[in-house]
Amino acid sequence: MIRRLLALLLAPLLLVGCIPVIVSERPCASNGDCPYAQYGFTDGWSNGAVDLKGFYWQPTREIVVPPGTGYAIIIHEACHAWQGWTCPGDDIYLLCWLDTPAGLAFPRMPAPWVMLDLDGNALAGDTLIEDAARTCAAYVLEPEGLRALDPARYEWAREYIR
Repeated sequence: MIRRLLALLLAPLLLVGCIPVIVSERPCASNGDCPYAQYGFTDGWSNGAVDLKGFYWQPTREIVVPPGTGYAIIIHEACHAWQGWTCPGDDIYLLCWLDTPAGLAFPRMPAPWVMLDLDGNALAGDTLIEDAARTCAAYVLEPEGLRALDPARYEWAREYIR
């Protein structure tokens, strides 16, 4: 139990090194960028239809979350930070990650919790980048659960999430 708790507390540091987690009433990074303002997230973390849970902002290399955010969301965003640290530049969509060895290996994986079209493109607003961050978070938080759900994804995570 103590070992698992310690792993949870240290997971973001193990994934990407020391990365700031900004707790904010508004979904804006420390440099003033508010990337979700165009979707109606101007005064808070809800636009009336959707609640934003948090985000990783590549230009400042920080995680931004609302007050009271659970640890699972922070781990998920730390997984996006890991994606961002594996590729250079300020690619805010982290598309550069798809060209890394981990990114190239991941799209060939079966996707049990993401609907794909016939060309392998994620539907319902999901992306391979999000799916990989979910897989990464599942590996950090519940590795045996991930192994039971999808052994191939578990093996991918075991190889690339270090």
